[in-house]
Order: sequence, then structure tokens, then C-alpha cells
Amino acid sequence: MQRPELFAGLTKWAILVFTAIVCLMEIGLPPQVVLVPVAIVFFTCIYPGPFVLN
Repeated sequence: MQRPELFAGLTKWAILVFTAIVCLMEIGLPPQVVLVPVAIVFFTCIYPGPFVLN
């Protein structure tokens, strides 16, 4: 059940999330402050279905 568009969507999300975490850590926020909302958004996107990512 491996879909190229899902993988591309996840990769795009991973890059965006990583960039956001790096930027916010540069500002001085602890990673937990960044990761909790990101995780919530990520799981809300995953659970309804993989196609929400696009």
C-alpha cells in the first residue's frame, strides 16, 4: 500500500516541520513547545486519511 504521492506528501511535511523546528529553536523555544502542536496537526491529518496531506 505504498503510494508515491503519500510519500511525497510526507516528505514535504517532514521538511516543513524540520525547518520550523530549527527556526523556532534558533529563536530560543524548547523543542517540546514546537513538537506538541506539530504532532497534533500531523495526527489529525493522518487519521482521516492519507489524502488530506495533499
